[in-house]
Amino acid sequence: MALIQAETPYFQSNPNAITPFKVNTAYNDPDFSKSCTSADPKNCAKAWGLRIIGSSDIFIYGAGLYSFFDNYSQTCLDTESCQNNIISLEKNTNVQLFGISTKASTNMITTNGVANVALKNDNNFCQTIARYQLKA
Repeated sequence: MALIQAETPYFQSNPNAITPFKVNTAYNDPDFSKSCTSADPKNCAKAWGLRIIGSSDIFIYGAGLYSFFDNYSQTCLDTESCQNNIISLEKNTNVQLFGISTKASTNMITTNGVANVALKNDNNFCQTIARYQLKA
């Protein structure tokens, strides 16, 4: 993929991704009711900008994944924390991301449920990393 872009829904957290929706395992829906046990579940149960599951040899050259709102309010931009996570890599091999920019997500990338690239990559408007590689 090259030059992909996504913005998460502006209405989040009203409703969040747990209610009123039911998890459909046939479509690999994330089960936020089990994974959002953090101190801030409101910012946890939100749409992913990018989610890669059970894949191999995935290459992304340039991505902008943005979260600008919390229930149509932009006050979350003051702390760059409109949601907790925006990219999820789950059960993959050989995923390589180049030129990844995210906006207002506390964690840029989670791998198998563990946040491993956090917000401290400020680059003007977005948080940016030049390369992320997942071999295993």
